[in-house]
Amino acid sequence: MTPSPAHRRAPSQYTLASACVLLAALLAGPAVAANIEKLVMPGRVTEGHADFENDCGACHDAETDEARPLLCTACHEGIGADRTGGTGFHGRFPAARESDCTACHTEHEGRDADIVGLDGGLFDHAFTDFPLVGAHEALTCSGCHAADASPREAPAECGVCHRADDPHEGQLGGACADCHNQADWLVAVFDHAGTGYALTGGHRDVACGDCHQRNRFDAASRRCVTCHAVDDVHDGSRGDECSSCHTTDGWNATGFDHATMTGFALADGHAGLECADCHRQPDHKDTFAGGCVACHAGDDVHQGRLGTDCAGCHAPDSWPAARFDHDTTGFALEGAHAAQNCTACHKTGVSQAPDAECSSCHVPDDVHDGQLAGDCSACHGQADWADPIRFDHDLADFPLLGMHAAVACAGCHTDSTFRGAPTDCADCHRDDDPHAGQLGEACGACHSSNSWAATAFDHDAVTRFVLDGAHEPLPCTACHADPAADAAAVSPDCGSCHRPDDVHDGQFGTNCGGCHSTRSFGDITGLNAP
Repeated sequence: MTPSPAHRRAPSQYTLASACVLLAALLAGPAVAANIEKLVMPGRVTEGHADFENDCGACHDAETDEARPLLCTACHEGIGADRTGGTGFHGRFPAARESDCTACHTEHEGRDADIVGLDGGLFDHAFTDFPLVGAHEALTCSGCHAADASPREAPAECGVCHRADDPHEGQLGGACADCHNQADWLVAVFDHAGTGYALTGGHRDVACGDCHQRNRFDAASRRCVTCHAVDDVHDGSRGDECSSCHTTDGWNATGFDHATMTGFALADGHAGLECADCHRQPDHKDTFAGGCVACHAGDDVHQGRLGTDCAGCHAPDSWPAARFDHDTTGFALEGAHAAQNCTACHKTGVSQAPDAECSSCHVPDDVHDGQLAGDCSACHGQADWADPIRFDHDLADFPLLGMHAAVACAGCHTDSTFRGAPTDCADCHRDDDPHAGQLGEACGACHSSNSWAATAFDHDAVTRFVLDGAHEPLPCTACHADPAADAAAVSPDCGSCHRPDDVHDGQFGTNCGGCHSTRSFGDITGLNAP
């Protein structure tokens, strides 16, 4: 129910006579007016305001004679702060926050007048900063509010009222609501994880008093052995932190991280072992000198030849499941090598490494009869002998240029030795030589490897007959009619080619160049004409 101001008697009204007296006093001057105010005061103020009774201006506007709310809150600062900040009854209850103070609180009704008019039976505590819920709803006002104090001065901290009920004797402070609700002390909602020690597993069902003796909550030990020393089957040999191996779900539910704590992960075949299968001593402090062979010496088919670290090759799930990284030997198993059994190369056991040269295993496969040395990988891949062959002929004495690059290996190498293949042009191209060998066997002196027709012969440098003038664009056959017969036998005399053109009928010899230039017969350069 929302609060409402109590009904009060209507304040005394000024009589007509009083009004006349007051008017006369105002006309007479301030001093007389002040005395007259006392004479016409509607009644004595309440005991709390008695000190201001002779100072009307402390509460009333001198011009309008009306009470001013700002003057009220100038003295009642807490209520003013509530109205401004929306706290407390005067800040939460709309009528109290928005109305003039005199709407609820009237004065001049005598020293003993109750100008608050609070009715505890009707007051709605929800409009305060402390709503009444749970067991607080059944309390009387006097249970929290002292008779000689303002209602707003009632404490809000649990410990102020419940100090006598505190079984913790103030150890946990006064904020009881952090753990308890307002309905029942015994219904605790404390989150133990907030202490840094979460209650999990079997700890969840333990009563507070089982760990916190005599309601001491500020010094409970977190060491497992404090509570579980009598449960320690190791008799203290494994230390006092049971949680390093066991979980709170039960002693048999071990949470020991063997990989982290020992550096030895229990995986695959090791995962199903009981602790006692390896640890013969009750305190589990066995020393496993020698590594794997400490347990598996009887399983070592290598009889110690490969050392003691079985895990270097074998997986823990099975002995045959070897996982040796052959790359660590400097000889990576790729291509067809990856599918080979260890014994295919290690004829006498893996303790003795075979020669890394291809020929140590592939002599029977060598079609070159050893003439190309032992490094088969220089030409062949490891996937297949024939595919791919990656020999770089440019690194040989005979780089493959032009049309040679398209010739199959067998075009020049007639057997599988690949040694002794001819390098002179005539060795392969004798049947293609139109000169019948007259110009020697170095075809490359004139011809390019791109094409027979692409000649590079420098007639000016190699012969004594410079091709200039009209000779320069002539094809070879213009002078060398028979490539085989005329290749090196054509005479440099002009007459050997130009006898039919000689208008002098041979009278001036065969050296036409004595008078004529190579540009044209009509270009006479050697005759001094008159």
